Amino acid sequence: MSEQKQPLEKRAQNAILRHALMRWESAMVLAGTGLFTFLTAFDMFGTGAIPPWAVLLAGGAAYSGLAWSSFKDDKTNAEIVAGMLREDYNPREISDPRLQAYVNEALDYRTRITTQINEIDDTSFKIQLEMMASQFDDWIAEVYDLAGRLDLYLKQKRYLDEQEDAADKRIDKLVQRRLNRNNQDITDDIDQNLAALQQQLATIRSLKDTMKRAQLRLENTLTAMGTIYPQTMLLDAKDIDSSRYRRLQQDIRDEVDELADVLYAMDEVYASDE
Repeated sequence: MSEQKQPLEKRAQNAILRHALMRWESAMVLAGTGLFTFLTAFDMFGTGAIPPWAVLLAGGAAYSGLAWSSFKDDKTNAEIVAGMLREDYNPREISDPRLQAYVNEALDYRTRITTQINEIDDTSFKIQLEMMASQFDDWIAEVYDLAGRLDLYLKQKRYLDEQEDAADKRIDKLVQRRLNRNNQDITDDIDQNLAALQQQLATIRSLKDTMKRAQLRLENTLTAMGTIYPQTMLLDAKDIDSSRYRRLQQDIRDEVDELADVLYAMDEVYASDE
């Protein structure tokens, strides 16, 4: 499995471990330990009082302590996960400010859940919340995809409006021309043009209707996130096997499915135009 396809929590654990082991303070401790080990090994201080193994032991202890404190730093770990989320679903790639705000809001909910998970000591409870958090990842992915498609549509909306208006006017003119023609070949050509223009209009209007539905669905799903997120904050270990926990999981699945349905409807509209 590629790193990009791993669950966020797994990738986050790897990133947090790398950060703990390779942060600049740790590198300085390692470099200092190596330097002083070299100097004491050749008695560069001229005292002979400090054996190299003592320097290595002290440096190793300092490095381990620094790495452990970093690994257990909830604030730093939450920042690492937040950074990974924003790499996966970069709001800055979306131009429309309102859509960008939706993505930022969804990412903020996920970051807060990560902070909550990091503060839990109960291993079983933490695993269950991580499973719920992975559902949020699927949810955010759908939000981001939907926001991206809406953003692209908004960039094309003016052009589509112009195309719709031009097709309407062209249809009116062709209908008038057809009324005044008796030549069957010409009438057939006009009918073909009318059919093509009507198909174009149907596609544009279907796309507009789908985008309106998508906009409403996106607004509704952010409202749902705002409702479900505080409920996750109120969960504790005794709730894991309860109907309350299962209901929250189902609510998230339902939201993801509804967003997927809207995205599928978009694909169908675009496919009908090919």
